[in-house]
Amino acid sequence: MNKAYQILIAAAVCLCMLAGCALPHGDGIPADTKGQLTVLGTIASGQGEGILQARIVVARGKHVFEWEVPVIGLDLSAEVELPIGTWELTILLLDAEGTVQFQSTPHTVEVLPNGTQLVEVALRPGDGFVNLTIDLGDSPLWQNARRARVYFNDERTELIWDDLDEPITHVFSLAPGTYDLLIELYTESFHAANRIAPGVWQVVEVQSAQELLLNWQPMTQSLTVNAVIFMIPEAPQNVTAQLQGSHVQISWDPHPNPFVTGYFVYSQTDPLERPYILTPQPVAESHFFHNLDEIIPENADTVTYSVAAVGYTGIAGYRSVPVTVQLSH
Repeated sequence: MNKAYQILIAAAVCLCMLAGCALPHGDGIPADTKGQLTVLGTIASGQGEGILQARIVVARGKHVFEWEVPVIGLDLSAEVELPIGTWELTILLLDAEGTVQFQSTPHTVEVLPNGTQLVEVALRPGDGFVNLTIDLGDSPLWQNARRARVYFNDERTELIWDDLDEPITHVFSLAPGTYDLLIELYTESFHAANRIAPGVWQVVEVQSAQELLLNWQPMTQSLTVNAVIFMIPEAPQNVTAQLQGSHVQISWDPHPNPFVTGYFVYSQTDPLERPYILTPQPVAESHFFHNLDEIIPENADTVTYSVAAVGYTGIAGYRSVPVTVQLSH
């Protein structure tokens, strides 16, 4: 069924007036002049079993003419009357149940007031159908999804929910074969910024004259969230500061919280200025030696120190009660 079969259409065109088949006297051809299209076809041997009827469809714009003719054995013939001009010819071969088993792609045929035209039309197995249902069910997307883009290979179809409480359903008519299917979900428009589900490519097989029922739901994956609540560490206790020459030793009690990994030490020499952090990288021990020659202004009389604990999340805890050291000059 995957091979393309051919049917030869021999088209003989002649004038046929409403009152006869002779051209009228005078210049030009009347607008209602019609031509006669004779269709003869032969199905490849052994490939037409079960084919009982052929449907000939000729269309131009919104105008469509259809004829159904019997297929005797492996042959079909028909003679139809058409207005002259250019038409799109399609041939469908049906079985006893009216199912299209073979069909041609639309082929341009020009019906002229004279001459004979030979048209060769390739027939392939008839379309299959994909009955698609997009059901969001209990998906967290159902409150926001309003639109869907459906891709069969490079062919794109855009669907919009009519009833947000019901799934979208749509039937696609496709040539038999293997297709890559992608479905994307959007909110209030098809702009890229409104895409809330990018979709995952999947493979579907479309069989000739068969219907594939496809119930699609957005892919989800379980997410396990484990959270540990970290309280802000309490301020260190028993902070002391002792002047030792050009250094000040700041000490405090080790913090009882097991999640504390270090300490920030702050100093301040001017109450109008914000305290300065002496340990941008937290110190692990419960003491710190401050070199007064590094930062302290020459005219400073006192230095005030405070300490805050910090956990491995990097969040500083509450600061201790400040302690002040009197400097000697």
